[in-house]
Amino acid sequence: MVALARATEAGFAADPRVGPWNSVIRADPAFAEAYAARDPDRYALVVNGTARLMFDRDTVPGVEPEDLLCLDTPALIVPGEDDSHAPSAARYLQECLPAAEYWDAPVAEQTRETAPARILEFLDGR
Repeated sequence: MVALARATEAGFAADPRVGPWNSVIRADPAFAEAYAARDPDRYALVVNGTARLMFDRDTVPGVEPEDLLCLDTPALIVPGEDDSHAPSAARYLQECLPAAEYWDAPVAEQTRETAPARILEFLDGR
């Protein structure tokens, strides 16, 4: 896995074979060495358990929607436009977070000029 992660620039979303730790493996030789020394059977058990619990529904992995509905933490939702960050996922999150603001801007309009201003506007409102 370490050799594969180092042999490409692709991230986990583009090439799942490199694993979720690919950027750390590439940047931290000590981590890469420790990662390579792990017991493969134990690691496979952990990964299988994690996948079973994280991807147990058709929606966003992680927190249950019912738990999100109970949050009163302000959040700024910025929609994406790729396989991992679909606009529909952002709208779903908007529905689940009662104190959320949705930035209704296409990715092409989320620029170096507009994004910091929108984030500061959101933070100033807090």
